[in-house]
Amino acid sequence: MDFAPNDRTQVATFLKDLEWEKTPLGAFVVGQRKQKIEKQKLVEDARKQEDKKRKEAEEEERDIEIDEDEDEEHSEEEEEGADLMGFDDDDEDAEEHGEEHEDGDDDE
Repeated sequence: MDFAPNDRTQVATFLKDLEWEKTPLGAFVVGQRKQKIEKQKLVEDARKQEDKKRKEAEEEERDIEIDEDEDEEHSEEEEEGADLMGFDDDDEDAEEHGEEHEDGDDDE
């Protein structure tokens, strides 16, 4: 080489034949860009997986709530059916233990 870095015209002429990616600084920049893109992909994939897990958990929670609501409705229907037959919870307990009804009548 017959020029120094402070001679900008000769440096520009030298670099004209060389792609910027082939220079030491250019190679470093290319590597940094590739790492940045790779990191962005990893972060995006992790975010998508987390969103998917969160949605699945919300769906399971909704399903559990629906099942609980259905169970409550079913038990309420059973209680209403028992009340329709003329029994309430106190009458059923008394009959199971052989006790008299509250009004004092004995069904013998």
